[in-house]
Amino acid sequence: MVAQILVPLAASLADPARRGKVVGTIMSGLLLGILLARTAAGALADLGGWQTVYWLASALMIVMAVIMWFALPRYKQYSDLNYRQLLGSIFSIYRHSPVLRNRALLGCLSFACFSNLWTSMAFLLAAPPFHYSESTIGLFGPGGRGRARGHPGRHAGAP
Repeated sequence: MVAQILVPLAASLADPARRGKVVGTIMSGLLLGILLARTAAGALADLGGWQTVYWLASALMIVMAVIMWFALPRYKQYSDLNYRQLLGSIFSIYRHSPVLRNRALLGCLSFACFSNLWTSMAFLLAAPPFHYSESTIGLFGPGGRGRARGHPGRHAGAP
């Protein structure tokens, strides 16, 4: 939910001349976090088991919630619409904006492909013939790819 809340909030708080830079900075941080999350999770899982990732993430979310409570400015958007009308307006904008529909579909398909690739890759790399550890699998995140031939984890004669 962070992306859906902080990106529009930052855009609305930024000066119009700096809005693109502010949104770009926040999006860069979000994408970097997504890429490095697998690496950090793999290292933590090797150190203390898979539960360690969830315990640490829970603690960090509490710390970030407290920091953001005090650091973010109080902001109230004024609107004449009630909550039901506000939700309905989203569908109205979607229905009347072909650019939004195209971007939403492209974003949905891109994220589906991204998720399918990285989820299935983790299972593949953990199984024979590779038998990679969580931290080794996590190293594929920042690189974005691995070598297909001559991989050190491959057994002789493996395709």
